Amino acid sequence: MGTSTHGRILVVVHVRTVVSNADEVIRIISARHATNQERRSYTEG
Repeated sequence: MGTSTHGRILVVVHVRTVVSNADEVIRIISARHATNQERRSYTEG
């Protein structure tokens, strides 16, 4: 979970792939707005 540039709390699913010793690719699988319960959990830490 994290925040967008507009301050919205999002749930993001991603995959990190190492393509060489120093490079990696991050592929976004899905992103959606957090539910009220997820927002509370995120803000409470």
